[in-house]
Amino acid sequence: ANVIDGQVAGDVDLRSEIDALATIVAGIMTTANGGTASPTLTAADFTKIGITGVIGDNLTLTLAAITQTANDGTAVDTLAEIQALLDYAFNALEIISLYDGTVATSTPVTADYTSLGVTGVNDANVAAINTVIAYASQFDTDTTAEVQARVDVYNQILASADNGATGADLALTKSNFQLIGVTSIDSEAKAGLLNDLIEQASLAEVDTLNKVRGLAVLVASVFDVAAGTTPSHALTATDFAVMGITGVDAGNLALVLAAIAATANDASAVDTLAELQQVITTALAAFATIENYDGTNTE
Repeated sequence: ANVIDGQVAGDVDLRSEIDALATIVAGIMTTANGGTASPTLTAADFTKIGITGVIGDNLTLTLAAITQTANDGTAVDTLAEIQALLDYAFNALEIISLYDGTVATSTPVTADYTSLGVTGVNDANVAAINTVIAYASQFDTDTTAEVQARVDVYNQILASADNGATGADLALTKSNFQLIGVTSIDSEAKAGLLNDLIEQASLAEVDTLNKVRGLAVLVASVFDVAAGTTPSHALTATDFAVMGITGVDAGNLALVLAAIAATANDASAVDTLAELQQVITTALAAFATIENYDGTNTE
C-alpha cells in the first residue's frame, strides 16, 4: 500500500501495473533476506516506486545496503525507510572514498562501512582499517567491492600478528600487499618474507598501514643487501630485532650484513625468517670459532 500510495492513478489502473510494483517490492524483501531478486532489481525499479538517488553506477551499493539489513525486511518495509537507508549509504560511501586521513575530510565510523554492506569492520579495528582507506585514492574506494577487498586483506594482517603464538600461515601475495599500499613488495618472495615478519609481530606493530609499510622497507633492504646493492634504508641492529632476528648487535652488524651479501643474489637463501636467522646464526658461530681459536685444538 505504501508504494501504491505514491503512484499516480494512471500508473496503477491496470492489474499488470500493480503486479509489476508487487514484483519490485518482493525483490527488495528477497534482497533484504540475503537472496537474489528475480527478476533482478534495476535502478529504474527504484525510481518506479518513488526512491530517488539510485542510478546504474550505485545499484550494486544500493543492493548491498539492503542486504545488510534485518532478514525479516522490517528495515525496508516503508518507502521512507528505504530512502533513509540509501541516503545514509550514499553519504557513507562519499565519506569513505574521500577520506585522506586529514582533518579536511570526515573520518569513517563502523556504521559507515556497515551501511555499504562491507563486513569485517568493527569498533576495535575501524581505526586501523581507516589508515588503509586514507592511503587509497578516491576512485579506488568508491564501490563496496573495492572497500571490501582492502578490508579483507588488512584484516588478515591484523589477525595474524600474534607474536608467532598460533603458527598461523599468512599467505598474502604481492598483489594483496600492493592493493593496500605496501608498494615496496614487488615480488612474491618479498611478500613471503613480509608474511613471516607479520606473523611474529604484535598487533600493535601492524595496526596502521605505515607500520606495515615500515616492515616492508626492512624486507626490501634485506633483499637489496643479498643482491649486493645499497638499500635505501641502511639496516641496523634494531631493525633485525624488529624482524624477530636474534643475535645481532652493533658490534657484529657489519659481519651480519656481509653474511647476507654472500648469499645468492636472488635472496633465495634469506626469503623466509627461518632462513635469514640461519644465515646469521651460522655466520656468527663461524666468527666466534675463528675469534676464539688459539692454536691448541683443531675442532
